[in-house]
Amino acid sequence: MEIAGVYGSRMTGGGFGGCTVTLLETSVAERTKEQIKDKFRGSPSFYITKPSTGSGVLSQ
Repeated sequence: MEIAGVYGSRMTGGGFGGCTVTLLETSVAERTKEQIKDKFRGSPSFYITKPSTGSGVLSQ
């Protein structure tokens, strides 16, 4: 499956259905979700996230 604006996807935990982590442009998220629903069986769940600043040192 190739969609312009999707940079990569990785399958993880495939033993019981698994999960993918996909890096994509916001503008193609809905289209990508629809193609996944059309091409694969089951009722997938989607969690759209965005990057954060990451970890840092905690101080009191």
